[in-house]
Amino acid sequence: CGLPVPGTDVLIVDEAGAPVPVGQPGQIIVRSPSLLTGYYGKPDATADALRGGWLHTGDVGKLNDKGALHYLARNKEMIKTNGMSVFPSEVEALLMLHPAIQSAAVVPKPDPGKGQVPFAFVQLLPDRQVSGEELREWAARNMATYKVPTVEVLDALPMTATGKVRKADLFALAEEYK
Repeated sequence: CGLPVPGTDVLIVDEAGAPVPVGQPGQIIVRSPSLLTGYYGKPDATADALRGGWLHTGDVGKLNDKGALHYLARNKEMIKTNGMSVFPSEVEALLMLHPAIQSAAVVPKPDPGKGQVPFAFVQLLPDRQVSGEELREWAARNMATYKVPTVEVLDALPMTATGKVRKADLFALAEEYK
């Protein structure tokens, strides 16, 4: 994301709200004179998001040694598999290195043994043919074992009118697969 604008403080904190070391992931919290004062008619949501003058974004990120913010994922999208954190954006970026993939979206899928596992939906480039299992095998050769997703090939990813992937649709779709 880059450096914070002047007048805006950005901090990365752990689940208890304590700052984490530079380079470590955690929740992004921000404070600024231009920060919202609350959610209209939603006092519980306001109390959850605004604490001590800081907006708890629900986003996961990290700061580098120069103070630049790196966005990693929405907290609800982060995948916890056997206690390890898997950032969907990282798995998506790795999948995009495959020459047959046009676009990719990764979501958490509940797993009784591991808690969650990464599940990828991909759209292939025109005139390319590769199976989800072949893509999974490729991923196993190119990323850490705990990040390797199950891969399902779709004709097209569900998109919003503004061109963003509708991840909520994919959360539900992933749960349908055995």
